[in-house]
Amino acid sequence: MPFISKIIILIILIFPTSIFAAFEDKILGSRAQGLGGAFTALANDYNAIYYNPAGLGKLILPTLSSNYQSLFNLPPLRNQSLSLTLPLKKHQTLALDIQFFGKDLYQEKCLSLSYALSLSKNSYLGLNIKWLRLEIFEAGKVSSTGIDLGFLYEATKNLSFGLMVKNINQPFLGESLPLNYRVGLKLDLNPAAIFVSDLDSHQRIYMGIELYLDQGFIIRNGFLTKPQRYTLGLGIKKKRVFLDYALVSHPVLSFTNQFSLTMVF
Repeated sequence: MPFISKIIILIILIFPTSIFAAFEDKILGSRAQGLGGAFTALANDYNAIYYNPAGLGKLILPTLSSNYQSLFNLPPLRNQSLSLTLPLKKHQTLALDIQFFGKDLYQEKCLSLSYALSLSKNSYLGLNIKWLRLEIFEAGKVSSTGIDLGFLYEATKNLSFGLMVKNINQPFLGESLPLNYRVGLKLDLNPAAIFVSDLDSHQRIYMGIELYLDQGFIIRNGFLTKPQRYTLGLGIKKKRVFLDYALVSHPVLSFTNQFSLTMVF
């Protein structure tokens, strides 16, 4: 590992609140990342696992998705995930997701089982049960179980609201992970444009817009606060294959790149 990467990782471990803390939201999923991390009320694909499991209840077809993210363009801070969604009968969905973050000095592992169901024709409820494991070089390993709960309500054909409560049971990994929540809205501006916005328990604002172009091309733009960052996303849809890319700025560190591939069966 390059010397500079070791120094940066040590800084992150010593001063985690300045960049991220263990199992803090890292804006997973290229589509959601391109939208500034605002996805709580949209939640209509596998990204719902991370932002609002209730949205999984809207899925009709099974999907298999993979993500690769390198935080601040540092390979030791890579984030990888593999997700499977399985819609069942009577508007219910099961999902399985596995994530690996970090390398060598610091690693986070998360295995999630998600379940969602439709409460009515326009409301959905979802649950994540997560097995969490934290490994720090020469400091040890610790594991715990976390629970997330999500709700999605489609007020009209063009307007939706979402709520995600994360770590309801405040799992203990050396210290208790804090309970966090997000509220969000999704507004269809027209058949080819979607606006989304979230607000979380840290008073961070997430906002983005998604535009559908001809021949399956999609562009996304967004921003988020604390710290202020800007995002850009691109998507390509070809039959049953989706390829997405996102770029996220940072006021101090380098850009973060993320790639996602989804296959619909």
